[in-house]
Amino acid sequence: MPIKEAKELVVRAVKSAVSRDIMSGDGVDFLLITKEGIQEESTKF
Repeated sequence: MPIKEAKELVVRAVKSAVSRDIMSGDGVDFLLITKEGIQEESTKF
């Protein structure tokens, strides 16, 4: 699965869970681990 598609899937899944639990926060922190290295990203809802 391409990284872009995987990130979209994770965001949809976490958004679904967060909508049921207001204490969960307002975004997602990603740690992308690939052959090329490690990259940290954040996405706000």
